[in-house]
Amino acid sequence: MSEMHGTIEVDDGPYYYLLEKCISRGKPVIVASFMDDTYASEFRSSLIDSTVYVMVVAFSLILMILMIWAFSIIHPLNQIRVYISQIKQGKDVELNIKREDEIGEVARELISMKEELSKQQNAKEEMIHNISHDLKTPIATIKSYSESIKDGIYPYGDLESSVDVILNNAQRLEDKVHSLLYLNRIEYLITTDAEGVVTNMKEVVEQVVLNSAVIDPDIRLITDVEEVFFDGLLEGWRVAIENIMENAFRYAKTYIKIVVRENDIRIYNDGPKMPEDRIETLIQPLNGGVELGDYLETGYFEQEMDKSVATTCIEEIWNEFPSMTQYEVRSALAKCGLTTKHIESKVKVLSGGEQAKVRLCKLINKPTNILLLDEPTNHLDVDAKSELKRALSEYKGSILMVCHEPEFYDRLATDVWDCSQWSTRI
Repeated sequence: MSEMHGTIEVDDGPYYYLLEKCISRGKPVIVASFMDDTYASEFRSSLIDSTVYVMVVAFSLILMILMIWAFSIIHPLNQIRVYISQIKQGKDVELNIKREDEIGEVARELISMKEELSKQQNAKEEMIHNISHDLKTPIATIKSYSESIKDGIYPYGDLESSVDVILNNAQRLEDKVHSLLYLNRIEYLITTDAEGVVTNMKEVVEQVVLNSAVIDPDIRLITDVEEVFFDGLLEGWRVAIENIMENAFRYAKTYIKIVVRENDIRIYNDGPKMPEDRIETLIQPLNGGVELGDYLETGYFEQEMDKSVATTCIEEIWNEFPSMTQYEVRSALAKCGLTTKHIESKVKVLSGGEQAKVRLCKLINKPTNILLLDEPTNHLDVDAKSELKRALSEYKGSILMVCHEPEFYDRLATDVWDCSQWSTRI
């Protein structure tokens, strides 16, 4: 063996030795090395001490990092807690937390909520002020006139005129109370969760008719109601139908009719029709908007032509495109399937399909990059529909189309929106 090692016991303890055979000055020699266990014990103790020290330092660092992290969360949460508490007490406070994490997002939402609450509080105070002012005058008038009449004095000349003043002011009070009840009802409907709630519309209509019968006994209330169920709260549907009925009583001559079918409510009367130009101004959007892009050229195909149009087909196209020659106008109309007889006739005497071809002629000769088509297939025969579909498939711009014929827009439309699934018709 060239090497041998082991342990030997002596009086003062164990010794470790190593014997190694080697050559020194050309002669074989054996080198002996030995040591006691003091070094091993010291090394082992030093290693343990170093390991414990490293672990203590690492633990301390981790603990410190956790404390800093916890403080970074607890401190803003305490700020938020104090902020909410002070808002509950009606104090005007500010929350200064500038973070981009979830806590910062919560803080921004709380600030937004406080601003909205402040707006609502200001609106409520202003409304109360206005209400108190509006109620004060008629109450004072009624009280004053009543005391005068009781004393035999007629402030407005005679008894009838003085009582009329009292009745007028009483009506003002009634209107104001009605408005307040309406606002309170609207707020209730907004804050009530109606998800998953359905209402028996037959019961609603019967209740509304029963309550409305005394408004004007001369108006006959006709109902044609199936037992169907609509999504939403009973109170919400009752308010909606009552409001429509209240308006219908203002214009009805002899009757008001209510028809209820699946996903369909219709309320109409025999009163005068509302002018079409006024309808457009009645309902304004609550929010949202439309912005037209640059270089947008829109073409619109209306479902029906204005019945008051007194021009011929040639004149109709010429008015739209004054730079065209008569030959060009006739050619354009002929390409849309109109004969010479049609071309020289007045538009209003043409059939629905022939009028549609005139409107299509105006549309295809106008440079556009977006088309708005309102029921373009109405009154068209099979050949005309096929030709229209071919032309639309070759159109390079965008198309927004209202159509009730799936076989027409099939393989033409990239997106189809089924509007019947969005709401209930009233």
